[in-house]
Amino acid sequence: MTAPGTEQFTTALFATNRAAFSRFVAARGLPLVDAAAKAAARAAFDAQELLHAPELVALCGAAVAGAVGQAVENVTITIWEHLRRTADGVPYSFTWSGLASQHATWATMVAPKGEGNIYSPITTDNGERLTAHTKRIHILTLDCDGTGTWDALWRVLVELGIAAVTHQSGGFTPATPKWRVLIPLAIPFDTETGDGGTTWRMAYATARVAFGALARLRGAGFDPATDNANNAWFPGYRREPAAAPRQVLYTGGRTLDLARLTAALPAPTMSPAAVTRRTWTTTAPSLLELAFEEACLLGSALTRGLSAVVCPWNDCHSAPLASNVSPTSASVIFPPNSAANVGAFFCAHASCGAKSVEEVLAMLPEEAVHRARLRHVRSTSPSASWLGGTELPSLPAGLPRLPTELP
Repeated sequence: MTAPGTEQFTTALFATNRAAFSRFVAARGLPLVDAAAKAAARAAFDAQELLHAPELVALCGAAVAGAVGQAVENVTITIWEHLRRTADGVPYSFTWSGLASQHATWATMVAPKGEGNIYSPITTDNGERLTAHTKRIHILTLDCDGTGTWDALWRVLVELGIAAVTHQSGGFTPATPKWRVLIPLAIPFDTETGDGGTTWRMAYATARVAFGALARLRGAGFDPATDNANNAWFPGYRREPAAAPRQVLYTGGRTLDLARLTAALPAPTMSPAAVTRRTWTTTAPSLLELAFEEACLLGSALTRGLSAVVCPWNDCHSAPLASNVSPTSASVIFPPNSAANVGAFFCAHASCGAKSVEEVLAMLPEEAVHRARLRHVRSTSPSASWLGGTELPSLPAGLPRLPTELP
């Protein structure tokens, strides 16, 4: 006999995955013709209570309570000067209270959207933010993009004695609460053994739904598109000098045993094969290539300059790309044919066809597109170092720099 809430959890995994919004839009025939139309569609999607079933919340509460690990000690994060700098990451070891202090310091700093330091709670073998060089993940980081507050989750974490740091994001407003929660892992997640990237994404999906239910979040809950093993995170900088410092909460305590949590809950259906970041060595990547890469939907390079991708409408196909199958030539990005270096998209499935660039970008995660645009700014520079090179771009003056002293 299955435990109460098991069916609801399996349903929630699918109903809140990274393709859920595209299914929602397609099922209702919503035209995403401009930013306002996309915002309206997103608001309608986020109004759904997909994680509120009492049986689901109870199952998740029991699973998390059974996955409390040992007391937290030191944790490692790697910091880069800027999103455009994927080489020369510096690892820092923090006490848990020290990491909270670092976030409190960042929260007083000012940086426009997309500027300033980035960090990832990972260990690399050479400081490069590439899948091949990511060895271990030390912290579970979940991102709430306006789907609810942290109040309910914070009460649960404190009651269970789980260590956590939560901080408001740079774009936080009372009307659109954007925030993150960081929870230390009992055992660093190994991404070297087997297909560690895909295994991490599956574990992340389980944790995302469990904690989203405990937080009583609406819509998809925590963002499903931040499941890449080396996802880059911006600290909670203020966007402008007049803005108040972002709020940071801290509680000490115990770690999360992610293996025990995933064992206690239904496993997610594997998504199309996780893709790795590509090393752009000969040509400057197009905007679409970068956007699909940031969204973890970019596949291998094909002939004639084409790139295989996972179609943003994959779940709407009559025969969706099967579990753990790499993208094929059925959905591709064509190389750009103008100095704008944008590219073009085509999907052979009858329901898709030749979607416009605007339609494609509207279906990709907003943060992925934003990061792609930041990287794309430098695509016209022949000396640009995209991934792992030695020539680094100069940064705007006055932005936060790497910490020189640990709290």
